[in-house]
Amino acid sequence: VHFAVQGAASHGLWRRLDPRWIYLGCLLPDLPWILRRAVVGFGLLVDPFDLRLYTMAQASLAGTLLLCAALALLTAAPRLVFSVLGLNALFHLLLDATEVKWGNGVHLLAPLSWRMTRFDLVVGESPVVLALTISGALLVAWEIARPHRATLGLDLRPARLAAAGALLTAYFLAPLPVLGAIQASDSYSVKTLREVDARPGRAVGLDRTAFVATPSGGFVQLWT
Repeated sequence: VHFAVQGAASHGLWRRLDPRWIYLGCLLPDLPWILRRAVVGFGLLVDPFDLRLYTMAQASLAGTLLLCAALALLTAAPRLVFSVLGLNALFHLLLDATEVKWGNGVHLLAPLSWRMTRFDLVVGESPVVLALTISGALLVAWEIARPHRATLGLDLRPARLAAAGALLTAYFLAPLPVLGAIQASDSYSVKTLREVDARPGRAVGLDRTAFVATPSGGFVQLWT
């Protein structure tokens, strides 16, 4: 979906830009969630609640823009690349907010506010989403198959590498001081789920999770 909508829009804005930067911008907000799945999949000993909070901080607009800036500094046209990556990160989060997902959303105003933004306009299993998914896959396949020239080189001078390294370090360290604020917002119901003794009678939002029916009762499989 992101490749279809953002790819088409970005091609209209930057006709001569190497499309790989466009599609990289489409992916960056999801990178923390991909890394989180890898950590869980490899069975690393990390507290699942803290990992979820850390991931939310990195996947926020502010967190993603730090990563965009670090990557842009390594190119010959950092302002252009930052514009491409940053706008696509914003478009990505706005698209995510349009989908109907219980207890889900995006953090656009962090770190000023950790309240999740959600518009709940499109059902994830709708024909519109399916059509956009197919269109995005075809668009990327066409981009890979067609010949094109790299129009933007890298700038790996020591000063650029040092600045990019500092921003990348900030990308990984900045979430740590705000974990408490994110938990207090109860985004993804982390606070409710973590406070086990206080959970009875409180509501949680769970999206696309497994429900198991057994003779002794039903069970919901949580991300914890």
